Amino acid sequence: SRAFEAAEQQLFHGRTQEIKDLFKLVKVERLVVLFSKSGMGKSSLLNAGLNPLLQKEYFCPISIRLQNPNISILQTIDAALKPYINFQKLAEFQANNSPTLWEKLKACDFGDRITPILIFDQFEELFNHTQADKTSFAEQMGDVVNQHLPTEIQAQLRNTPRRQRTKEMLEWHSLLNIRVIFAIRSDRMSELHELTTDLPSILKNRFQLHALN
Repeated sequence: SRAFEAAEQQLFHGRTQEIKDLFKLVKVERLVVLFSKSGMGKSSLLNAGLNPLLQKEYFCPISIRLQNPNISILQTIDAALKPYINFQKLAEFQANNSPTLWEKLKACDFGDRITPILIFDQFEELFNHTQADKTSFAEQMGDVVNQHLPTEIQAQLRNTPRRQRTKEMLEWHSLLNIRVIFAIRSDRMSELHELTTDLPSILKNRFQLHALN
């Protein structure tokens, strides 16, 4: 059976409490792991349950699937962010020729007072990618989730004399406001341990989806 899509919200029943509870968790925590046995309806819960609610509540859900191991994880995220990136702003502020995920998110325009939320469905697909690919993803996602200014960005600000720091520059160096959801099968949860160095909160905020009774 296929998952429900966002447009089929009217057809999706029986998960009202789970949608509310997951939404409450997402509002307060920057990173949430949604897990359940395969086929329990994680994708339907996200597409037809959580996404419409997020959009009503000033969030911008961005769905990401890592199903192609031949395309790097960060490239897949880039493609999902592309419609929102202000490339002029990115070119003006990026620290070097290959901007980080943090910088790309900073250059995005999601709309006034809107919080972006990156939703990785079937996150177990991450583990089909190479070790180098997973490592660079974890490092860059760590800066994003842990409210940490990447080292080169800190240096950029330090090297600018105070009186030359514009309002736009200070805004660029302010903290990122973002949320992330990883949805994964229960039997693959243990593999998340390899990401804990860069994402220490990955096993802290978990939400289990049980079978419908």
